[in-house]
Amino acid sequence: MDETAKAEIRERILKIVADLSPKATFRPMYGGTVIEMCTADPETRVAGVFAYTKYVSLEFTKGIILDDPHKVLEGAGKVRRHINCTVCATSSQKIA
Repeated sequence: MDETAKAEIRERILKIVADLSPKATFRPMYGGTVIEMCTADPETRVAGVFAYTKYVSLEFTKGIILDDPHKVLEGAGKVRRHINCTVCATSSQKIA
């Protein structure tokens, strides 16, 4: 995946988060962007967006507690879950 595609996916995810939760804060950390409900307060961290070679990962800090009826979350650890994104849907595409 090229850098342009990764940047587009990353920016799309961050915009969706900002639209859904205007109080969310974003800061660079761990080579990506972490999402917190209070600036620089790790206790309020809810997710992170990280670009890898072949995909962009949306990682949920406490993903284990999320309802996942469509089984889109990946991961088998004690707490975190993630979604690996390899394409950026356009606004005209329906996401199930």
